[in-house]
Amino acid sequence: AFLKQTQLLSHSFKELITLPMIANFKHYQKLLILGVCLLCIQSLSAQKLDKKEKKMVQFVDEHIDEAIDFLEKAVNINSGTLHKEGVQEVGRLFRPELEALGMEVSWVDMPEEVNRGGHMIAEHKGSKGKRILMIGHFDTVFEKDSPFQKWEKLSDKKAKGPGANDMKGGDVVLLYALKALHAAGAMDNTQIIVVYTGDEEKPGSPQ
Repeated sequence: AFLKQTQLLSHSFKELITLPMIANFKHYQKLLILGVCLLCIQSLSAQKLDKKEKKMVQFVDEHIDEAIDFLEKAVNINSGTLHKEGVQEVGRLFRPELEALGMEVSWVDMPEEVNRGGHMIAEHKGSKGKRILMIGHFDTVFEKDSPFQKWEKLSDKKAKGPGANDMKGGDVVLLYALKALHAAGAMDNTQIIVVYTGDEEKPGSPQ
């Protein structure tokens, strides 16, 4: 069941990114729910959700607009790989959100010669259920001199912006899936590590 949920989430991401840099709000809601499913210890069934699982889905439904607003803030911060300060600023946006979930958050600076902004690591310690590692990245291919800089709403259902999908959209899905778990009390005593890298698009050297 866990593998099936992973494949379903992967398929939905592929469907979403067929529109380059365009955030489809309907898909985001699906992805948030699927993200919660992926993290659940038990298999989720639409016909047999327990109280915690129902609370997770309810949280997603009630906070989709908040998640989109948070995504807009992240997208409007230029974080091209070579813009170290921008990558770090995105980290500062996410950090208090993760800390509010009871996660220990640290920033790993890179040596000066690598010329990259660094990476964020957040850890929730526990011994119950599966040990989970989740990975995203804060940097984008759009540097400070790119003409493509800001979030733009195209309709009630779509918007575009640098990194709206790759990968700030995914970063927000990850965050709000964790928020849904936390709201339902499903993170208690679980081992979850989140790594947001700062140079996925153009790794520094030496790596």
